[in-house]
Amino acid sequence: MRFVWIGLAVIVIGLLVFSLLRRTALAPAPKEGPNLPPLPKVPAGGADHGLETTYVVTSIKGAHDQRVISRGLDKRGTAIAAVRTDGVLIDRRRASTLFIPTVKLDGVRTTSSLVIVQWTHGGYELETGLRMRNDAERDRLHDRVTALIENQGA
Repeated sequence: MRFVWIGLAVIVIGLLVFSLLRRTALAPAPKEGPNLPPLPKVPAGGADHGLETTYVVTSIKGAHDQRVISRGLDKRGTAIAAVRTDGVLIDRRRASTLFIPTVKLDGVRTTSSLVIVQWTHGGYELETGLRMRNDAERDRLHDRVTALIENQGA
């Protein structure tokens, strides 16, 4: 009887190890998005102090499993998002700064904690997710990007 319990324990431990491997090392990687041309350069100019945010990822619009790996856009981290008159500046720590010119902005939407900026570059429709600290900051960033897009047509 003792060997039966030892055998069951070994099987359970084996299943746990297999389960952990499947979720990590053996899990399919996210699909790689397109190889983008060089990103727009950040023009000289002022901006407000911006809002502290967490840059989540840039992916293909409507296909969130296709993350854009090129140009370092797959690196999650702390950032400052500033809405300027010429576009949206996302100054990422330990990663390259992302600047989205006003003319490339297509829209903006929110989820419970994210602001998702929709834009085009190199023939691709992209979405960049920014996780805000609270609802007030989320709404503020959403409203400022929306105003920037609306003023573009005026």
